[in-house]
Amino acid sequence: MLKTIPMHICSCGKQYKRLKSFQEHRALCEMIKLATATENKDHLLDTPSTLDMWLAVKVLIQKNIQLETEVKKRGIGYLHNGKN
Repeated sequence: MLKTIPMHICSCGKQYKRLKSFQEHRALCEMIKLATATENKDHLLDTPSTLDMWLAVKVLIQKNIQLETEVKKRGIGYLHNGKN
């Protein structure tokens, strides 16, 4: 008998098997969607939940670390001013 795996589906269409991965994606995806919306600005009055903000920041930190690592690997004109 085939076992079906429940999928979590974001409004952008991406599907996730794991809830945590879905929540991290959804938090950032929804913020990006709202930030790029041009027709209705009423959503700017809605403050994201603390959990959504934390998940979005976490994803952005992970992506930043990945990009910094890739830049260092490739040696692409990376200037470091020594301030961390």
